[in-house]
Amino acid sequence: MESERQDRIWNLLADEARHLGGGISIDLVCSTTRRVLAVDGVGVTLIGADTAREVACATDQRSRRLEELQFMLGEGPCLESFALGAPVLASDLAAETARWPVFAPAAVEAGARSVFSFPLQFGAVAIGTFEVHRRTAGPLSGEELGNALVLADTVALLLLDSHGRDEGTGHLADAQPWLAPDYHTEVYQATGMLSVQLGIGLDDALARLRAHAFANELSVSAVAREILAGRLRLDEGDADG
Repeated sequence: MESERQDRIWNLLADEARHLGGGISIDLVCSTTRRVLAVDGVGVTLIGADTAREVACATDQRSRRLEELQFMLGEGPCLESFALGAPVLASDLAAETARWPVFAPAAVEAGARSVFSFPLQFGAVAIGTFEVHRRTAGPLSGEELGNALVLADTVALLLLDSHGRDEGTGHLADAQPWLAPDYHTEVYQATGMLSVQLGIGLDDALARLRAHAFANELSVSAVAREILAGRLRLDEGDADG
């Protein structure tokens, strides 16, 4: 059932990309999400281990405002979802003042009544969050929640693989071979292997893998396969090939 859902969402994104004459991008996923989930806005925020953050996509001013409010106030579903590594679903922000005493009323004042945040992560490596909001209160349906999880995972994969992207857009020229079922597993396993080999954390291991891929104009998945096959070991100083 979940594989069918994933295929359906990815086929929808591929059809939309072909219609627009390009590849699948973060912006395209966000705009499609508004229709698929019947939400009023979508935001993608990148969060670093040192609390550095960047709004990678915001479909409207309210979405951007919600992201900015949470980091300015230090509370909200985005930060909670990132910290927990799990979805945070707030179907009625007006009832969440005990949980987020400053953010909840500020978000309602900004025009949002429900916010649903999903972590962007790769195994144990956290990247950021994928967040949607509605101007009305109410939960996501089971179908919408399942679709949201697939869309969040798609955004995470787009962010992880920098090869083939247009600068700053997360754009992929050819989605079909990239959206392979074993992509997630390959890169996750290679990241874990690098972490053990080099005695570094998963965040640093993934960064090392991506840096090598970028420097050598390879896809992250191709580098992962070389690591898993034992043909590549990214020792100190090897990131640039």
